[in-house]
Amino acid sequence: MTFGTIFSFYGNPGSGKSTLCNAKLRKTVFKSGVSVGTGLTTFSESHQDGNNLIIDSPGLADPIKRNEAAKQIESSLKKVLNIIDNIDYPEVTLESGRVRLQDVETLNSILKAITVEFEYGLIINKVTKQVHQHLLSSPANLQACIQMVEKQPLRTLIVKHMSELYDEDNVLVEDKETLDSLNGFLESLPRNFIEQKDVTTVEVKDYDKKVKEMELLMTKLTEQIELEKENNKKLGEKTLKLEADLTQQRLESKESTERMMNQILDMNQKQIEQTAEFQRNMQEQMRLTTEALNKPPVIIEKGGSGPCSIM
Repeated sequence: MTFGTIFSFYGNPGSGKSTLCNAKLRKTVFKSGVSVGTGLTTFSESHQDGNNLIIDSPGLADPIKRNEAAKQIESSLKKVLNIIDNIDYPEVTLESGRVRLQDVETLNSILKAITVEFEYGLIINKVTKQVHQHLLSSPANLQACIQMVEKQPLRTLIVKHMSELYDEDNVLVEDKETLDSLNGFLESLPRNFIEQKDVTTVEVKDYDKKVKEMELLMTKLTEQIELEKENNKKLGEKTLKLEADLTQQRLESKESTERMMNQILDMNQKQIEQTAEFQRNMQEQMRLTTEALNKPPVIIEKGGSGPCSIM
């Protein structure tokens, strides 16, 4: 049978795959809820939705059922032989703001089993409001985990924690914001075409060993990211200080230039006033001189000596 699109969900027990599959279908088809010691999904299940197929697969975290789960995942990957499109949605969950490294290794095991180029979307599920704020302010742990993924996701969706689903069996998601964001995310990813020959064995032989190695690597990556963040913070503060100093220097230079210009203007004004005063004095002197020249001579008679002229 040929399907239009196969929507495949992968992740460890308790990551919320079945709940999201049901949310996509808008009805309860896959079992979800409380399960002690193992996941409710112990083998790959599928449900036809019109021309599409929804696949819910088991996880690899349970060491007892790991080998069988790996075969089930491999089988679900090979179901795409007779389809037009396929989209993979691995999921990871957070514990106190930290990504579970088992989820990352499960994701890597699945990604390495696909030998052709493809794109996928990553869903980070059950994120509380407080953890979401923590991820925004201190994303080092999440960034470190993403760096350890074999192939980077094309897009990532963060799904908020819904308390009404906690410890409940087969509850359908009713939150409109979550449903809209989930459907928009699913539809936004490109379709892949994967044939059976493009899928190899989902290797889980050294699963636990790789998780432990990943813990050490993650510690180093987290420290490195935090160090880079601190260095960037210091660089930003230094840049801001330099900009502030340059602004202050420009302001002081502007004020100094304005003072100098005002001094020059004052000097020019004084020079103009002095020139005007000098011209007035010269004119007054010329006036007095002219008046003196235009006055008639004064003749003073001196006894017996003849007249004496005074100009």
